[in-house]
This record gives sequence, C-alpha cells and structure tokens, in this order.
Amino acid sequence: MPTGSLFLVFAQHPIKLLAFFSLAMAFASCWIRKTAWVWGSFLAISLICALESKTISPIGLLPIGFLALLILGLQFPLEGLSRFLLVATAFLISSGFFFHLFPGFINWKLFSSVTLSPESTPYNLWLNYDKPFAGFFILFLLLPTLSSCLEWRACLRSSLPFILGSILLLLWIGMGSHLIAFDPKLPAYSLFWIFINLFFAVIPEESLFRGLLQKELFRWLGGGLKAHIGCVLISSIMFTLFHLIWVANLPFLALVFTAGIAYGAIYQYTQKIESAILCHFAVNSAHFFLFTYPALST
Repeated sequence: MPTGSLFLVFAQHPIKLLAFFSLAMAFASCWIRKTAWVWGSFLAISLICALESKTISPIGLLPIGFLALLILGLQFPLEGLSRFLLVATAFLISSGFFFHLFPGFINWKLFSSVTLSPESTPYNLWLNYDKPFAGFFILFLLLPTLSSCLEWRACLRSSLPFILGSILLLLWIGMGSHLIAFDPKLPAYSLFWIFINLFFAVIPEESLFRGLLQKELFRWLGGGLKAHIGCVLISSIMFTLFHLIWVANLPFLALVFTAGIAYGAIYQYTQKIESAILCHFAVNSAHFFLFTYPALST
C-alpha cells in the first residue's frame, strides 16, 4: 500500500488516529516524565477519543479498569497464595487483551494481503487498541524504568552484545529453517510499521512476559541459578504458546521459543525492561528490513 493511501485513511479518521497516538504517547511518557498525571492524561485523552470514534464501547472499559486494579494490588507486599492468585488473574486478563477476547473493541485494519516481496507471504497491518493494555499498567505501576542519559548509556553498554548476538542467532536459525531469506528493502510505510511494532506489540509483550510473568516466577522459585534458568524457560514457553494463534508451525514455534530465551536472558541479566524491549525490537526490525517478512511463502 502506498504511503499516501495510509495518510488518506488517517485523514478520514482523525479522532480514531488521535486515540492510538495518545495511547502511544502515554507509553512514551514512561521514559520522558513518568508521573501519573502525564501518562494518565494521555490515557484519558486516548480513551475519550476511542469512545468517540467507536474504537471502544463502554463495556470495553470494564476489563481495562479491572486489570488496573489488579496491578495496583501487586504494589502491596503480598506473599504466598494471595499474590499467586492476584498475579494469575492479572495474567489471565492480560491474555484476554492479547488474544482480543473482550467485547467492546474494534481494532483498525490498515491494510490486508500486501506482499512485501515476491517470495513473502501476504501481510496484514493492524492497529490493535486492546493488546497494548496487556502490558500498559504493568509498565507504569510495577516496573522501574530508566530516567537519565547516564542510565541509558549503561543499559546500552550491557545490552548491546546480547542484542547483536540475538539478531545473528535468530536470523541464522530462521534462514536455516527456510522460514526467511535475505531480502533488504525499505517499504514506503516503514515509519508506520516502526511506530506500530514498538508501541503496540513489543513494549506490551515485554512488559507482560518479562516484566510480570518472568519477574514473578523468579520470586516464586526462590532465587539462585535454578530460579534464573527456570523463570526464563517457563516465560519463554508461555511466550511461544501465545504465538500458536498465528502460526502452528514447528520451525516457527522453535524460533519464537529461542527468541523468548534471548529476551528473557537479557532481562534476567540486566534487570532492565528496556534491554528486553530493545532486543525484541531490534530483532523485529532486522527481520522486517533485511529479510522476507513475515515469512517465505514456500
């Protein structure tokens, strides 16, 4: 789809576009000024615009509010069964957003069945309003985030070898499994893809799987080497199972599992959610710009 066509679609739906843009800016404020009045204001604008544009109906506010309360509850020093039940319930509700199970959401299909290269499978581009909430409140209410240039430099220094190694390993496995092939390109809508993939896929996914599930698993497993390995393995298995909805293909799932190990390992090593986000987004970007996307058609 030409970029001009996407601009035309956006121009025809300005309130809907503002709903998604405001939600993305709420995410971005986490690393600019992480205060409730900033991200909460962006969230309020987003929800008002989403209601006005029929992107969400009032019933869709119920699971959002319920999940916010659950994550707020996890700020308290709960232990044992009470914490387990709270985490399990929060994870289930987040999964509902991930799988688009809740009524009241109408996600935005920007285009469908676009072939990025002659050898690639058709590709659909969605702006999902529900999925970001799978990780939204986790990021703001439970996770510490970087707040200075000094912290970002330290994070990048410790993360960069992991990120480069993950890109090389995962793309090598993908080529060896004949899932992808080298195919450098710069699609006309690349900026839109970057915006959507970062704010509406990568950040929510890493917040959910690493920031909630893996972090809580490590707490339950009691620390030590076995806990480090166990929490990464279990969160990676769950990450893989969540991708069954898109492709029930063994080589693809093996690649997703390996990716989960990489993202989990970098988070466990650095204890920075930004490291996992950067690694995940770097792998996705290398795949999109340098290889057949989303996969080879044969």
